Amino acid sequence: MKKRIFSLLITAAMLASLAPSVLAAPAGQTMEADILYALGLFKGGANGYELDRTVTRAEAATMIVRLAGGEAVAQSNKYETPFTDLADWSRPYIGYAYAQSIVRGVDETHFGGGETARAADYMTMLLRLMGYDDASGDFSYDTALLMARRLGITTLSDAAPLTRGDMVAASLRALRTAGRDGSSLGERLIAAGVLNAAVYNAVGLGDINELTAREIADRYSNAVFHIVTYSSGKAFELKMPFSSASGFFLTPDGIAVTCCHSISGATSATATLLSGETYNIERILYYDNEVDVAVIKVSTTSTDGVETAAFPTLECASSDSLRVGDVVYCIGCPLNMSNSLGNGIVSQLFRDVEGYAMPMIQNTAPISQGSSGGALLNVYGQVVGVTAAHYTYGNDMYLSIPIEAITSADYSGEGITFEQMNQQIAEKETKE
Repeated sequence: MKKRIFSLLITAAMLASLAPSVLAAPAGQTMEADILYALGLFKGGANGYELDRTVTRAEAATMIVRLAGGEAVAQSNKYETPFTDLADWSRPYIGYAYAQSIVRGVDETHFGGGETARAADYMTMLLRLMGYDDASGDFSYDTALLMARRLGITTLSDAAPLTRGDMVAASLRALRTAGRDGSSLGERLIAAGVLNAAVYNAVGLGDINELTAREIADRYSNAVFHIVTYSSGKAFELKMPFSSASGFFLTPDGIAVTCCHSISGATSATATLLSGETYNIERILYYDNEVDVAVIKVSTTSTDGVETAAFPTLECASSDSLRVGDVVYCIGCPLNMSNSLGNGIVSQLFRDVEGYAMPMIQNTAPISQGSSGGALLNVYGQVVGVTAAHYTYGNDMYLSIPIEAITSADYSGEGITFEQMNQQIAEKETKE
């Protein structure tokens, strides 16, 4: 905690000394703008940040160039473009972004730099910067906002005009979000020498910092999903659920975690993301009924037929790093309430619990029916356990399975169907 407090003191002093005067802005966006300003990635003017002002396409392209770490290169080189409508000030930025295939025009000869940028415009640029390729089908202009919401870059839900505050919020989240190659924009900018790692850590973006509850929610809620199971094909057709639970992604291609009891007895299941997209759970890659964990494969094509280039993921950390009294967070879907955040402390480690073959993590981070299979996170946003159960007649007595039950498992095979898993569990119980 001392490290976090020290970091905040540095941040406060830095932002107070560097930030320009700021006019009224939506809650939270001013601090986000301060952070980008301290990093040298965002600028204000005579009227401050103007976070509620809409952005032109040329301004959006300029911000993208800064996020790409290309501002100095852009201003020192002349790039050829097919666009005949570029203002002199924007020509270097748009030229650079066009050369990097980050931006395109409104038609073959016009960029439309003076036009108001839509949210979809900026998300399209951001996704390209993060390595996603709309030309090869990773996304399209029509699905850019949906994909950005899925990755947790934005909470915008339509193609409304983009404000500077919206642009700041999405840019800051993109710095921390893994791109197509698994690295974030922030990591790439530090490696390129564009950002100072010490400043990056001081403003709370580095991995060494303890996170607040809000930061945990902003960065990691999108990797947790709501599971709905069905007992038969007919029940699936009629949308008559058998049960509900939670799960979270381990890999961008749809490998995910839940509790075994959450899906046993079902013949099919779906996963609904924070973005609202729903995907079928294709098969079970691994399960251990006695430990109560399962590794599942989520389809990369939504039930609406939209192909998904990547899912947001969570990083695992050893539960051995936990100590009694440590703060932990849980994210799950209790009582069908998607992506609910709770916090608490570790009450006891290695708690032997009847019915579980592995000692459990006892903690006070609240879970309810439907939370099973959710993520128990440490203060750095890393998964240390799978939320699984609670004592019915106890107060604040919740149980999570140590994440080693997953990290030590082999789920590299093709997997099995729900019916095969159910049959195997039934046969084993009969023998016992």
